[in-house]
Amino acid sequence: MEDTATLGKSISSNPTMVRSDNVESLHVRKHSGEKAIRLLDQLRIRDRNLRIRSDNDHILIPVSRSLSESETKSILAELEDAQFIESSFSRKTRYAHSLSEALEEKLSPSLLELLPHSIDMIGTVAIVELPEELHDNREIVGEGIMQINRNIRTVLAKAGPVSSQVRTRELSIIAGEKVTETTHREQGLSFAVDVSKVYFSPRLSFERSRVATQVRENEMVVDMFAGVGPFAVQIAANCRKVIVYAIDINPYAVRYLLRNVAINRVKGKVIGVLGDSRFIIPNHLSNIADRVIMNLPGEALRYVETACLALKSEGGILHCYSFSNKPQLTEEASQELLSALKRAHREPDEMITRVVKSTAPHQWQIAVDVKVK
Repeated sequence: MEDTATLGKSISSNPTMVRSDNVESLHVRKHSGEKAIRLLDQLRIRDRNLRIRSDNDHILIPVSRSLSESETKSILAELEDAQFIESSFSRKTRYAHSLSEALEEKLSPSLLELLPHSIDMIGTVAIVELPEELHDNREIVGEGIMQINRNIRTVLAKAGPVSSQVRTRELSIIAGEKVTETTHREQGLSFAVDVSKVYFSPRLSFERSRVATQVRENEMVVDMFAGVGPFAVQIAANCRKVIVYAIDINPYAVRYLLRNVAINRVKGKVIGVLGDSRFIIPNHLSNIADRVIMNLPGEALRYVETACLALKSEGGILHCYSFSNKPQLTEEASQELLSALKRAHREPDEMITRVVKSTAPHQWQIAVDVKVK
């Protein structure tokens, strides 16, 4: 994930405890072992799914099929003091390269096609969006995610969209522990977060880094929808002298924000503010900011006038985020922001737009950076 999951982990819990039935094997002295393995590999008859065993001064090499009499004689003629015997072997750890491969024996082909291709990994918590057709098999999917991502302790399924002013969504536990608080690491920083109480997207890691690297020393920044502080803390960590006012209406988010400020040692550079930006900025933070971050897609355009109040009289930079499902994604977003700036009686000087990520089929999150006069 990209801010998305890498699904190529082991799916065997304890390979040394899983043994095969007796199979034919080549019993050969250790000093001839390398030659024997090479010979069986050349003939393509070594069973690579089973582990080679050691037996005192001999090794046992599993064979994948029954051999003809002539094949047996040919192999034994090449090796000193060798014989074919039956023996049991431990199976090798099997690796899955996708969630579909991990669950291929548990779900039908039609259901395998519906498995998600991306999963949000937030510390030890995985969040997945499942179609309704997989609802009855959600625990199986959750266990599969945990099997191939060994650091994951809890798997949650989205049960609704991000909604309300505090930007939370309903989630249901489908596998693992009933623990929704975790610590997420990003760009060398640590963020404490409870995904059931606050919004956090690991997919915005690059975007947060992109904005943070634009901030210059001695800037004053207002983060209007700060959440647990990923933009604010990263900016403060990147700059020696900077002040970031990090505002959020969700009291849980501000509580975690203050924890993350302490964890990442940026006290004095990030100031957490609980409240609605529409009231905080006009009353306490007007005309102070060189830069304003507006990471509330779907709602940010309604706050442009408030954001402009935060900017210094000589102007500054807005980082505004919105959703788009139109063919001309960035063009629509930039036009909407231009209209909002006009209503706020501000003029754009420079504007850059980019697609941040896909959020749903035929819907994308767009970032617009605009320098405002």
